[in-house]
Amino acid sequence: MIDEEYYEEDEAPRQPPLYLLTGLVIGLLLGLLISLVIAPVQVVDTSPFLLNAADQDTYRLLIARAYQAGGNLERARARLGLLRDSAMPQTLADQALRLQSAGGSETDIRALAELAAALSAPQSAVLTQPPGLPTSPPAGSGDLPGTPQTFPTLDLNQAVWTATPLPTPTSPPPTPRPTFTPRVQPSPLPTLGAPFELAEQSPLCEANQPQPRLLIEVQDSSGKPVPGIAITVAWDGGIETFFTGLMPSISLGYADFDMQAGVIYSLRVGELSETINGLQAPTCGEGNAAFPGSLRLLFRQR
Repeated sequence: MIDEEYYEEDEAPRQPPLYLLTGLVIGLLLGLLISLVIAPVQVVDTSPFLLNAADQDTYRLLIARAYQAGGNLERARARLGLLRDSAMPQTLADQALRLQSAGGSETDIRALAELAAALSAPQSAVLTQPPGLPTSPPAGSGDLPGTPQTFPTLDLNQAVWTATPLPTPTSPPPTPRPTFTPRVQPSPLPTLGAPFELAEQSPLCEANQPQPRLLIEVQDSSGKPVPGIAITVAWDGGIETFFTGLMPSISLGYADFDMQAGVIYSLRVGELSETINGLQAPTCGEGNAAFPGSLRLLFRQR
């Protein structure tokens, strides 16, 4: 009888100890409290491409300001490469448009537009060796003792001449010869003090366009598009300033503005140009098929 009672008690289902489950829950809550409130994780010296969208905008703007001040395109390109963005010119242009819509600084908008335009410009070819300098020996021919070596450089349209003597232990120091140190040219900018003139004005009738627009192209005296030019449009009750170069996929000197049918606008390109008055959307078609069209304007520097 005693054995049967012992086996019955031993075979009863056992419940897990509740203190283990309680300890696990308390440990998880303490871990979350420490990691999220008391000592949260702080990312230090992270890669730029891991930044959030707002910080990436700040990063690009700082690079654009540095490029505007120093004109070092290769350094700006290297810094922007850390963001791992294959469409960087368009990203800079989009940021400039967002900044313009938010009423940001015109200086910052111009800096972003100029950098976007510079990155969209085609790469230069290889710099040819200046006349009067010895050419580099052919590959595999070896270096002659006491002969300074020449090194290829990039064609950046401007160079600084510096003397670089290359002495050898077996011969007297050779005569210093000039070498080329590349200096990056910034994007083309108009000549200071030269205003822009209206060269062409033509209507553009497209029945499928959502609303009429001012389509503006700004060129220098040689016909090349110029980015970063401020365009001011004013009408009865409003005024707006925008910049060329924010749509590099169309043209570095392109900018547009949405018009309203029946409204008369005044427009000025740059700061020294004359104001063009009486601009309004042209009427395309006749009768019931009439619709407001766009207006194409071409400005060229004197």
